[in-house]
Amino acid sequence: MVPEGEVEDIAAKKLALELAGALEGTRGVVDRLRIAPAERKGDGAIRDLLCELRLRQPDLRNCTIRIRMKGGVEIVRDVRGEGSGEIEVAVDDGVITIEGAVNALRLVLEMDPLVQADQILPQARKYVVTLEGSVRNEEERRRAEFDAWAIFAVDKVLNKLAVPHLKPG
Repeated sequence: MVPEGEVEDIAAKKLALELAGALEGTRGVVDRLRIAPAERKGDGAIRDLLCELRLRQPDLRNCTIRIRMKGGVEIVRDVRGEGSGEIEVAVDDGVITIEGAVNALRLVLEMDPLVQADQILPQARKYVVTLEGSVRNEEERRRAEFDAWAIFAVDKVLNKLAVPHLKPG
């Protein structure tokens, strides 16, 4: 499913994407919707601002970031290794395109301030997420599972997170 066009604001965009994702048989949505800008800027200014924001985003620190321009591709940050992702940004006539692959589940866990993501090993296969590792308490275990359910197209979550039991003292 590929919704395209211009919408008035972020609320309209989110609603359109939600409706597209709810259609029977939809396993993914490629977002090609544009929000009408409050202020028009040139492609170079938009691209520079996007890259600056992406570089400052701590949740994307494990991502290689590239900028696609008319003359080729410029690497802004180069990260290699297990768990790294890739993002390529292009701006053409005011339209921003962000493509790439990141570990969405890892990103969602890292963004939750009540979850210690570094203690959780998430795996996804055929729309089933498995969470393994150790968490501090039952609330963190529950939040990690809810975070996994927040990922689009997840059909099942197997929560195998261990909670250490405190001995009465």
